[in-house]
Amino acid sequence: TIQYEGQGINPQIRSYLSLAGSMFMYLLVLIYGVQVMKGVMEEKNNRIIEIILSSIRPVKLLWGKIIGIGLVGITQFTIIIFVSIIFLGVIKNLIDVDASDVVNNQIKTMDVNGNISKNIIPELSIEEIDTIRSIEDLKNYLPTFILVMPLLFVGGFLLYASFFAAVGSASNPDTETQQFILPITIPIIISVFIATTIMNNPSSDLAFYTSMFPLTSPVVMAARLPYINWESEWWQILTAITLLFGSVWLSTRFAARVYKTAILLYGQKLSYKNIWKWYKQSN
Repeated sequence: TIQYEGQGINPQIRSYLSLAGSMFMYLLVLIYGVQVMKGVMEEKNNRIIEIILSSIRPVKLLWGKIIGIGLVGITQFTIIIFVSIIFLGVIKNLIDVDASDVVNNQIKTMDVNGNISKNIIPELSIEEIDTIRSIEDLKNYLPTFILVMPLLFVGGFLLYASFFAAVGSASNPDTETQQFILPITIPIIISVFIATTIMNNPSSDLAFYTSMFPLTSPVVMAARLPYINWESEWWQILTAITLLFGSVWLSTRFAARVYKTAILLYGQKLSYKNIWKWYKQSN
């Protein structure tokens, strides 16, 4: 399938965008999710939570913490987008060449063998032409990044933050939480390994189904975005986001019920059985 020479993104740039998008999403979701858990644990261990809950409902406190930390991530997203736009604009002004004209002129001057004529824009080197085309590819990908990536981050963050908050509310100062964090992080770690295979086979069944599965879709779909054909595959992005936010609705309800019961309990052993018991006790 011809995807370059004026149509689509350079395959090499696609692979870079795929890897960068998946790692970017993985780090943001994991870092801010863990921050939610640490914040909940700190308030509980310092007994500050007992004072705070005298004037606010537990569920509202939990949502305030998740939303507050999530807004930090959105702010970081916004800064990255603006810096990217400014960076691309500055580089393009420094080179002062229309990237689309470079590609179109190259197509017009191809010989019968598909080789580009040597007299094309002689004042530019091959490296400069590659840089111009890379900038054009990044500009073409930027609308997709701005439209879809924030939704994937918000959904992925809320999903994992709710799990981390439930574990944090059920922990105690002398409790080792590492063994309970690992099952939460395994899906997102697996999704990173799957994302690295997308560069070689973006249309595989593994890539498709893991980009739909809510626990892996934030990272895997971020890796698939450069390869998505919006004309025929837009429904895949819509389905992945819908399933993701549907799972967020379930996970946040679960976390809120656990948080409401467990946040004021001390000396209780942290276990999956107790977490489920505290969920059932809440009403």
